[in-house]
Amino acid sequence: CAPKLSSDEPLLPEGFLTTPILKVQAAAYGYFRTATPFVFDWFQLSPEKAVSAFSVWIEKKDAYAVKTAFPSAEEARLAQDALKGREDLWMQQEEDKLFLVSPRGDKGASLTEAINKGDQGDFRTQYPEIWATMRWLPSKPISPPIGVGFISLNDDMVSLVKDRGIPAITEFAPALGSLGIDHIVMAVYSDGTPAIPQDLAKEKWKDWGAATLVVAKPTIPNFLVGQLLTSVANAGNLTRVDINGVQTFYLSKEDLHAYFWYNGAVIYMAI
Repeated sequence: CAPKLSSDEPLLPEGFLTTPILKVQAAAYGYFRTATPFVFDWFQLSPEKAVSAFSVWIEKKDAYAVKTAFPSAEEARLAQDALKGREDLWMQQEEDKLFLVSPRGDKGASLTEAINKGDQGDFRTQYPEIWATMRWLPSKPISPPIGVGFISLNDDMVSLVKDRGIPAITEFAPALGSLGIDHIVMAVYSDGTPAIPQDLAKEKWKDWGAATLVVAKPTIPNFLVGQLLTSVANAGNLTRVDINGVQTFYLSKEDLHAYFWYNGAVIYMAI
């Protein structure tokens, strides 16, 4: 039978559901917020800037937008000044927030237009199917959530993740497709304030001081999920591990460790 969704809402990073999102059909979206400001060095700011939160929309492999919230409007202005030499970036400051779009021009035009129009809305309304999957995240995680988002498993996004060297996901992307999964939800948990790496290369993931939980909901009939996942695990030579009575599948790949398990029609992966 189908698993029952908990009546408790998932515990998400502070401000996630109340922060407006751009009304664009993003192929991937992420939101990060920690209790104390953290270093955000994706754009190699000099000196490094501490930020309160940031959101990123990836429309396609080579077009994305970032909204960064700084501790003050002055800090946002200084960050914009430091980036003025970047001809590939379109920028707009709104009080303590700084919007960035890459690349400048036609490829990022829809993102730039949404920002200029102030065209923003509610995550649950914009992405109802993603929200339905996100609700399977835990309501009482061991560590506080600092990030949450989703990735659509189209060819463009799978290629992007593969280029960034995240083997635990790319290893199973074809198998997830065979299970009728067209997107995954990811949540990041940490007891501290990890440094968000400048890039998502695999050597950064293992040292950044946070754990990631992935949730996916197949569209195939529930009774087939366990059978197919087991077949995929066997074909991939995964190790079966019993953890507190739950059968999981363990994958070790290039210093990254991932555990897979399923609950009825819901698949989880912990990195």
